[in-house]
Amino acid sequence: MTGDAAIIDWARGIIGQPDAVAETIVETPWSRVLKISAANKNYYLKQPARGLFIEAEIISSCRTLCGIAAIPELIAQGDALHCFLMSDCGDKSLRTIFDGKLDAALMAQGIRAYTNFQRATAPYVDAFLGIGAPDWRLDLITRLYNALVHDDGFLAEHKLDAAQIKTARDFSAQVATSCAALASCKIPECLTHSDFHDNNLVLGADGRISILDLGETAIDHPFLSLAWLLRRTGFRYPLAADSADYQTLFAACFDGWEISGDDLQDAFTHANTLLPVYGILGHLRLMQSAGDAIDNVPRMEGRIAGLFALVTP
Repeated sequence: MTGDAAIIDWARGIIGQPDAVAETIVETPWSRVLKISAANKNYYLKQPARGLFIEAEIISSCRTLCGIAAIPELIAQGDALHCFLMSDCGDKSLRTIFDGKLDAALMAQGIRAYTNFQRATAPYVDAFLGIGAPDWRLDLITRLYNALVHDDGFLAEHKLDAAQIKTARDFSAQVATSCAALASCKIPECLTHSDFHDNNLVLGADGRISILDLGETAIDHPFLSLAWLLRRTGFRYPLAADSADYQTLFAACFDGWEISGDDLQDAFTHANTLLPVYGILGHLRLMQSAGDAIDNVPRMEGRIAGLFALVTP
């Protein structure tokens, strides 16, 4: 990625503030985010890895095509520097606000902003595919998974042994079954956030919640990212499935999809079954975007093998 000086000078020129102060707030192998402060106003300057640079066009299309307001506003896009400038929609993530103690009502507000986002994007799937959003629709997931579990080089790279490989390959039949079951629900596939969690939701001064990091989006079934969110949130805080907080989050995720009762529970079960595959696809995309530098992030070590360990045929 290009050095800070070049992108900061670009941002200063866009906002017409040559003395604007820049502060790095995120630094990973796949993304750099700086807070730009000038004239009592804040902006956010982001330079993602090249494979995630479609975020700028995703933001623009979500606003202009879909009328989505619960995301940052794109101010300018610097193609040569692979960076873009966004409006300030809040500087505290829900995870920071929670500080280890979940506020289920506030999290539910964020989830509903996201499910509204999902439904708004469903009519524009082809447009987002044209931008370059990955295609993980249900009729492709089995094929994508089969290609991975029959790629001997990929399996060796991630240190799967013979027993793990057999389990992973045997799981293909269940992947196909769960994809077919979810497809039968007739819920439209849409643009989804493959890394949707409380740290990618920010609370603005106006009390509205916005969704961040839209480079990690793909076209797939809406229940996959919602099931993934519930699993991760339940593990982080933690939450029992029969707790009032978990039920509040579950309702926020799945109310309004024209499916309920046993049909909803069956769909949720199949979405959970597919989560290892969903996680593998998301992590592979991050690896491909960040390159070898991702190996220097301790929390990413062994991630693919860990996701395959969740597979149970």
